[in-house]
Amino acid sequence: MSAALPAAPLQVLCDQCGRDAGTWPFAARCPDCTGIFMVRPPEPAPPLPASPRGMWDYRDWLPIAPGTTPVTLGEGGTPLLRSRADWPFELAFKVESANPTGSQKDRPMALAITKALELGQKRAVVASTGSAALACAAYSARAGIDCAILVPADTPRARLGPAAFFGAHVFAIDGPFSATAELLGRLGPERGWYRASTNRRTNTFQAAATRTIAFEIVQAMGVPDWVVVPVGGGGTLAGIWRGFAELAAAGLAPRVPRLVSVQPAGLNIIGAALAAEEFSEDGVAALTARHEAATMMVNLRANRMSDLADVARAVHRSGGLALEVGDDAALAGQRRLACEEGLWIESSGAACHAAIARLAADGVVARGERVVGILTGAGWREELGAVPARIHDVPRDIAAEAVERLIADTRTDPVPN
Repeated sequence: MSAALPAAPLQVLCDQCGRDAGTWPFAARCPDCTGIFMVRPPEPAPPLPASPRGMWDYRDWLPIAPGTTPVTLGEGGTPLLRSRADWPFELAFKVESANPTGSQKDRPMALAITKALELGQKRAVVASTGSAALACAAYSARAGIDCAILVPADTPRARLGPAAFFGAHVFAIDGPFSATAELLGRLGPERGWYRASTNRRTNTFQAAATRTIAFEIVQAMGVPDWVVVPVGGGGTLAGIWRGFAELAAAGLAPRVPRLVSVQPAGLNIIGAALAAEEFSEDGVAALTARHEAATMMVNLRANRMSDLADVARAVHRSGGLALEVGDDAALAGQRRLACEEGLWIESSGAACHAAIARLAADGVVARGERVVGILTGAGWREELGAVPARIHDVPRDIAAEAVERLIADTRTDPVPN
């Protein structure tokens, strides 16, 4: 059933023609021009909070009614850590793996489920290969609503177990992600399901939350020169771009950074879009359909309904780049993040480190420029890949000298470049 939107500081308008979305639930595309409805920033822009500690300190920038109580597990306010390693530029990592369920998806899902309660919804459904699924399960449990998770059948079971522990019903669907998306299309508001998937076409509210990553970066260090983001469906990079752009438009930031999209080898759809100067929804969707490759970086498999056209436009407008990295490079980045930075990041998030290493090797970033890498997911959320040879089976009476020899023998075990 339709419901009038509660009074909120932001409007929901078509991104092409400006038509007001009106009542919820919205059509997937604008009936006038086929654009996508999106949350517009408040006018005039509210001030940024003086000492933000989490995402909800930015609630004046988020599309919820003044009296709404957020559904929160403490998302946002993630660390921005300067790298310990020797780089030819200044590098910091935005550690989104520190969010409650271990990924950047907690921000949009907290807002999506908060909006579900505001709209009187009691059942949430999400199509995901892992991160959004886990977040939806956790925030639905916190909100006290039912949750259904739709995933392709080949999704590693290690990623699905925690969602089931939160009480969600997990449906592993035979076929590619497109089959999962088709089932999502059959479970909608007309049947009492609130679609919480974290792409703008499915749920326009949640996309506003990812902007807070940019807000936090600006308040912690100003505007960096480059921001490097792993890209699967594309909502994270697109949201970060909007955050910087809105602050710049409001006079709260001097400019926007150059954005770097990172995708798995063989799935560099953003690179193909930039080369073809193709930025339309349908054009990028056609490019997506032509790209297929196996990768262990399951969160970055981009053969899905997504925000990739938004990413292509954001990278183009920022003067940025689109890079691809292979599984071996992502694993090397994962290990370097652990050994050099003390950060345990899943392979999909570690692709960010691999891309930064390439930027350094190719001399793309000038000496003295500032780079921020977005580490999107925690390593405990996936099964281990290659394990370093530093696990020793020893007898109980091993001598101290033998322990020290083993340490000395493996101390030179190289950290991959």
